[in-house]
Amino acid sequence: MVMKLNDFVCTGDPCMSGMNLTLKTRLMVFGMLLAVLPLSINLGIVLYKNEKMSYRAAQESQALSYAQIDQTITAVHALCATQHEQLTAMLKGSLQFFRQYLEHAGGVTLLDNETTNWAGRGTLKEPPQSVALPRLVIGSTVLEQNSLQNFFDTTLETISRETGVGYFLFQKMNDQDSLLLVAATSTARAPTGFYIPARMPDGTASPVITTVGAGERFFGRIASAGAWYEASCEPVQDVGRHPVGMLCSGMRLDNMTSLRNRIMSIRLGSTGYVFVLDSHGTYVISKGGLRDGENLWEVRDEEGKYPVREIITKAHALQPGAIATHRFLWKGAGDEKPRMRFAKIMYFKPWDWVICAGSYEDEFQQVGQHIKTVGTESSRMQMLVGLLTLLTAVLVWYRIAHNLSLSISSAVASLRTTSAHLPLVADQVAAASQHMAQSTNEQAASIEETSSSLEEMASMTSRNAENCIIAKKISDDAVQALQTGTQTMHRLCAAIERIKASSDRTAKIIKTIDEIAFQTNLLALNAAVEAARAGDAGKGFGVVAEEVRNLAHRSAGAAKDTQQLIEESQQNADEGVAISGDMKSLLKNIGDCITRMQTLVSEVSAASIEQSQGIQQLNGAVSSLDTTAQSNAANAQEAASAAQELVTSAQQLDGVVQSLVALVCTDQRKPLLSAMTLPAAATGETAPANLPKQIPNRSQYKEYRIHK
Repeated sequence: MVMKLNDFVCTGDPCMSGMNLTLKTRLMVFGMLLAVLPLSINLGIVLYKNEKMSYRAAQESQALSYAQIDQTITAVHALCATQHEQLTAMLKGSLQFFRQYLEHAGGVTLLDNETTNWAGRGTLKEPPQSVALPRLVIGSTVLEQNSLQNFFDTTLETISRETGVGYFLFQKMNDQDSLLLVAATSTARAPTGFYIPARMPDGTASPVITTVGAGERFFGRIASAGAWYEASCEPVQDVGRHPVGMLCSGMRLDNMTSLRNRIMSIRLGSTGYVFVLDSHGTYVISKGGLRDGENLWEVRDEEGKYPVREIITKAHALQPGAIATHRFLWKGAGDEKPRMRFAKIMYFKPWDWVICAGSYEDEFQQVGQHIKTVGTESSRMQMLVGLLTLLTAVLVWYRIAHNLSLSISSAVASLRTTSAHLPLVADQVAAASQHMAQSTNEQAASIEETSSSLEEMASMTSRNAENCIIAKKISDDAVQALQTGTQTMHRLCAAIERIKASSDRTAKIIKTIDEIAFQTNLLALNAAVEAARAGDAGKGFGVVAEEVRNLAHRSAGAAKDTQQLIEESQQNADEGVAISGDMKSLLKNIGDCITRMQTLVSEVSAASIEQSQGIQQLNGAVSSLDTTAQSNAANAQEAASAAQELVTSAQQLDGVVQSLVALVCTDQRKPLLSAMTLPAAATGETAPANLPKQIPNRSQYKEYRIHK
């Protein structure tokens, strides 16, 4: 039965049945798993690492930005410290020069009996108060209040302008040791009449007045006329060595243009900058200098807190060189919503400067956000590449699965057809093997019979050969006897010649002997013919021999008669002479016949010997053929058993093919073998009746042969 490939090759989704999957679907699923699992793991690792890297990069970038801000504010602090050290050294020299200048000008003299009225005030906001102090004279110059009057000569003014250092002379106001400014160079930009109170607004003693009142030099910051100065001060005495006040050399902190410009030029991010506050929340250095002097003490952030106060509090709590950070929510002029702002803080105590570097946090997070954006784009790209790879893998594995399943389906079709025909072929082989075994068995039996016949024939041929040898010996003896008879006959002839008288009667006897010889000759001829026929000829030869013996008896009887006649013929010798001549001729003929018979017997004996040898060889060949037939029968039995095993293997192969068909295509169809007409081995039918149920072995061959 020929099945078409389309009968069981899966060509589409109909091959799906229940939860079973076709080989094509399994290959696709397996291939996609091979592609998806490593790709998913790799993509997950990449996304995780990318996210972690982006977060770490953002953190590192932000930390690096903050570190740069820390370095910036530390550099500003170091710049201020350097400026302070240089300024302190310069002011010490300027103070010494100022003291020498006053001494050269004639010194300071206090006129107790004269007074000068001064309009004194502590700050620009306070109303002036009239203060009468003893008149102070430098050399011959009387000091009076005049904000525009220069009491010092051009030399000191020139030096002051060149160095930027202002020179101040303060006079004691009262017993509390408050100091009133009575003279200053124009560079100082400090009008006379301003005084330094002995007590600070918080009630503490003024450090400059305390130090100078103790007769020591003061180096530090002082306030005068609403401005702060970095100053070097020492007490001044009149010519009588009485303390009358204080002289100072100083520089306005807001007059350090180079330092201010360098601080104002620093930019942090897009909108960040460095600014300086004092402990009262006033801008010392603002962005671009636009808000210098503005007080921020009462400014609040979006949460209602006072960021400047908190900044100043943190600054005062810092150790020297330490940096603090303060964050607050702030809404700028152009901002739509509040943004988190931070300020890095350092405190420069010599000038009471709170140095701040501030900006919005999101500006320093832009790099991190950009890195995160790049990471997100990279992740999206990785996902896109993964999807493309997955799609490619699906297409490739679909193609591979399609081609592979089609090839396997074709192979399964051929294999299934082969497995369907294999049991039939195997059963036919088994039947042929069994039939051959039976034929071989019968052939072996026939060969056994032939072998037995040949053995008997060989035995008979051997006996015939022996009889032929005996007959030859008898013939030889007959020839010898004939020769002796001939000699005797010669003597008889001589005697017959002497007894011619009895020749007539002897002739009759000779005639009788002649007849006997004639019959003997005929019998000899018959024996020769029978011997030539071979086979059963030996029996005929025995009969002839018996007849020859009978004739010999008759010849003996005739001889007796002849003897009597010879006795009678002694008297008739004359007649015997003629008869003797005839007898001589007859004996010669008999000798020739015996010689010919001896030759024939010799030839028959040789032929019998050769025939015996041929039969022995034929018997050996038949024995070998018998052995071969038995071996063939055994092989046929093994072939039949192998054929049965082949049938079983074919059935198992059909089961495997069915499983393979189920793997390639799960369509629930009837097995291919069930739709075919299978042989007896596959269908369970009985074997043909003419075949043996079991092939005989070697011992059964012999029994079968004997039975036959």
